[in-house]
Amino acid sequence: MPGRHALERAAAFGIPAWQAGMIPRRHDGGTKTLLGRTGAFDLDGALDVLLDHASTAPRIASKLYTELVGVAPDAKTAARLGKLLREQEWQVMPVVDAIAHDAVFTGAKARNVKVRTPVEKVVALMQAFPEAISRRGALPAGQALRTIGYVPFVPPNVGGYPKGNRLLGPHQLVHAFDLLSVFSDPPAVPRDVDALFGRLGLHEVSDHTRRMVAAEPDRHRRLALAVASPEFTVA
Repeated sequence: MPGRHALERAAAFGIPAWQAGMIPRRHDGGTKTLLGRTGAFDLDGALDVLLDHASTAPRIASKLYTELVGVAPDAKTAARLGKLLREQEWQVMPVVDAIAHDAVFTGAKARNVKVRTPVEKVVALMQAFPEAISRRGALPAGQALRTIGYVPFVPPNVGGYPKGNRLLGPHQLVHAFDLLSVFSDPPAVPRDVDALFGRLGLHEVSDHTRRMVAAEPDRHRRLALAVASPEFTVA
């Protein structure tokens, strides 16, 4: 996301905010060689070279598959999805649809392999106890995410948001409790522990987790323990 100074520099060259523009005197119009092809490529020409390369479509499709499924596709699947991406003129949604219909997407191989982001946890909590969310639900949700430094569209640095195993550890465990501030009213936590897990969409809970949560007499602390459980951490 550009800072104030970057926007001011762009404006000095007549480039509107949040738009790209070319500054002729900074442009190299000479001949270049890119991936074995030579020409006076501008931005569009360079992108055409990249998109025409045989490995580009399978690589993009593979990264999308890994992001959605949680595991990398095999070579055959990557090639199939890459071919589809080209045939659809680089439209992403047909590939997303194909990935969602892939057997692995809902299979055992992809189960409990993705670490939930704080945003995904907040959404799960809001879905589990909608009656505890006020009409200003977005405000408490934003405040909860700001507390743990995971504000949507405002990554902590140019590397983006932490993902995967970087979301695991004592620091994140403590912040799991901070997410409960998303509720503006006390949620109606079920007395039955299995009903609680069901509310949270947890249907494969270990005996150890079930015993630990069930042993807590206070229902709201019981919810906090369930939110901090390994089962709620992954999806």
